[in-house]
Amino acid sequence: MALQLFPDMNLQPNCFTLTSITSACAGLAALRLGKQVHGAVLRRNYGEDIKMSNALMDMYSKCGSIADAKRMFNRMGCKDKLSWTSMIAGYGMNGHGHEAIQLFSSMIHAGLRPDHVVFLALISACNHAGLVDEGWNFFRSMTSEYKMQPKNEVYGCVINLLARAGRLREAFDLINRMPFAPDESIWGALLGACKMHKNVELGRLVAGKIIEVNPDGAKTYILLANIYASGSKWGEYAVTRRLLRGIGSRKEAGMSWIDINDEMYSFNIADSSSRQVSLADEVLQILARHMHDAGTDFSQDFFSYMSSLCWDDSLVGEKHLQK
Repeated sequence: MALQLFPDMNLQPNCFTLTSITSACAGLAALRLGKQVHGAVLRRNYGEDIKMSNALMDMYSKCGSIADAKRMFNRMGCKDKLSWTSMIAGYGMNGHGHEAIQLFSSMIHAGLRPDHVVFLALISACNHAGLVDEGWNFFRSMTSEYKMQPKNEVYGCVINLLARAGRLREAFDLINRMPFAPDESIWGALLGACKMHKNVELGRLVAGKIIEVNPDGAKTYILLANIYASGSKWGEYAVTRRLLRGIGSRKEAGMSWIDINDEMYSFNIADSSSRQVSLADEVLQILARHMHDAGTDFSQDFFSYMSSLCWDDSLVGEKHLQK
């Protein structure tokens, strides 16, 4: 709606307007539109505005164009802490963990002191890149070197980092050592990892902690049922599914979208009404063969899940999928 409203403005957009529309492009990962906004920024001589530059850098990162984000960062004559943080986060969300760490070192050498947001971006980058020991060391340096008490979000990120790497017991012990009561999101990160690593006993314990906080959360029951299924605990699986029906709640279906030639296409999970299911299935079979030929193995559970994905009805024509 923001993108549709923008061309109808009767007034000339100022820097604040362009920053807002850049954020809208970032939220939709609409790279082509974001580049058009960048052009409008340059034509109006707003390119030196630090807030505008930070917004453009964030947009390029979220659109997956990390090279453009890096160019924006390098061309900035004046950088504030948000500039460094945005670039570290951009490297992280695109899987460039080592580059994020190097940029953090450059930030320190530039004389800037990191805060909680910087560490959150840095540890998140380590999480995305699988740099578990590095992320754990940065977390410990917050208290030992910088005398900072990590906040809830940082704890959640570190717990997710450890748990996804299979270090479930370490993550559980860290939760118990937290100086404040863990919330549902922290327990939820550990529960999701229990499903990933098929740890039934710890999953049951963690799910109980979440249910104490939020007894009506459908996602918890779904994850717990999947954990029981992965461990062939079919009796407990059936009980959990009955409990889920009893609370009368459903987990909201995931939704994704992509911008092709200035038009947004959306798709979600298990939409059997779509005409593109067979086409998506065919492409997945091709990808599976490529993965097999490349020596990459994957579980049947993964392929069954991926086969449930389908395209929205608006995505008609094979050429869209080829793009």
